Amino acid sequence: MFCRAGRPVRVYEPDQTHRQSIRRELHARLDQLDTAGLLDRDTGIEPTTAAAQVQITGDLAEAVEETYLVQECIPELVDAKQGLFKRLSPLISSHTVVVSLSSAISASRSGECLINGVSGLAHF
Repeated sequence: MFCRAGRPVRVYEPDQTHRQSIRRELHARLDQLDTAGLLDRDTGIEPTTAAAQVQITGDLAEAVEETYLVQECIPELVDAKQGLFKRLSPLISSHTVVVSLSSAISASRSGECLINGVSGLAHF
C-alpha cells in the first residue's frame, strides 16, 4: 500500500536467503496488483516504480531509522516478539507507532519491552 502510493518502505529481514526471496515475492505481488488494475498507472506507479520504493535490509537500525510507523510480522511467539521489541525500542523515537501483527498475543504482553515513550502499540 505504501510503495503503491510512492512512499518509501523498508523491510527488515535478518536472513540473507529470505531477503532475496522477498524481492522476488514483491515483484510477483506487484505484478498481480497491476494485472488486477490496482496500481495507479496515471500517476506513474507501475510495478517497477513501486518496487523501487522498497529497501530490504538485514540491519534493524537502518530499517527503522526516522520512521513513523513500524509493523512487525514475526511468528506468534511471545519471547520472539518481546526480543524484537527490546531490540527495537532504543532505535525508534517517541513519535513512532509500532503495529504488531498478532492474533493470539495481546499487544500489552508482546510490547511490554517497548520504552522511549513510544506513541502506541497497535494490535491487528
